[in-house]
Amino acid sequence: MKPLKIAVIGTINQDVIVFPDKKKKTSLGGIAYNICTLVALLEDKAQIFPVCNVGANRYLQFVKFFSKFSNLKLKGIKKVPQKHNTCLMYYDKLRNRKEYLEGKIPALDFEHLKLFLKSDAILINFISGWDMSLETLQKVRKNCKGSILLDIHSLTLGIEKSNKRFLRKPKNWKAYVKYCDILQMNKTELETLLNKKLKSNDLISETKNILKLGPKIFILTLEEDGAIICWKVGKKICLKKFAGIPIKKAVDNIGCGDVFGAAFLASYLLNKNVVKSAKVANIFAAEKCRFSGVEKIAKFSKLKLDFT
Repeated sequence: MKPLKIAVIGTINQDVIVFPDKKKKTSLGGIAYNICTLVALLEDKAQIFPVCNVGANRYLQFVKFFSKFSNLKLKGIKKVPQKHNTCLMYYDKLRNRKEYLEGKIPALDFEHLKLFLKSDAILINFISGWDMSLETLQKVRKNCKGSILLDIHSLTLGIEKSNKRFLRKPKNWKAYVKYCDILQMNKTELETLLNKKLKSNDLISETKNILKLGPKIFILTLEEDGAIICWKVGKKICLKKFAGIPIKKAVDNIGCGDVFGAAFLASYLLNKNVVKSAKVANIFAAEKCRFSGVEKIAKFSKLKLDFT
């Protein structure tokens, strides 16, 4: 079997996570979670191409980290003169989080992206929130024949002068979601887009409504409550809820949604089975809660789950 080609588009952050006891964890973040998950799960079944801008002050660090993976190809990582993005996240004792983003890595342009449009799949994850313009996304969709998974993520985040991030509804969000095959977001992001709180009963109807905007599959992650997956089979809309997997010693939920999306895509590309792929994604997302950062994601390959 010829290896799949998967492009991962967005921003690799330098994350600094500060826990309630003031202990810090510094790690790569952003699309690094997607990249590492795809690399670990697909191994020789795929070649993974990160496509992103990286500040000159972090370029050698990032290249050194990713160079140890044989199925990871680095020609899509472009060095730019700007200072690289650093995301500082502060947890309180109730697990609430304040987030600050420093740096201003520029948006990706179409010339950078067009080299990867023949990929079997493209995973786009909005990490800075300005990773690419709507116009660029439209061009990507028009010229890409592979599947596109789009994670809304930080498209729902604004940034204050103090660099603190805050939830806000982008005016043109519906224009973004119609240019993907698989759409992903979490409950908070969906509530932000709809500008209302959602009860359990509301989630089902609103999830189905999202499919009317264009995607073929919609992934709604619910943190410890699992996920809802909604998809089209012809004119029929199917839906299934997956319960959360209990974790006795949860350490850090940062990156769990990114792991979910990448694991779903890895499985779905091999088996085209929505339910099986969501089960696999749910397991790996829960596994990510056991540790902080991206370094231990490489051990996912040892779980030996059959997702083909």
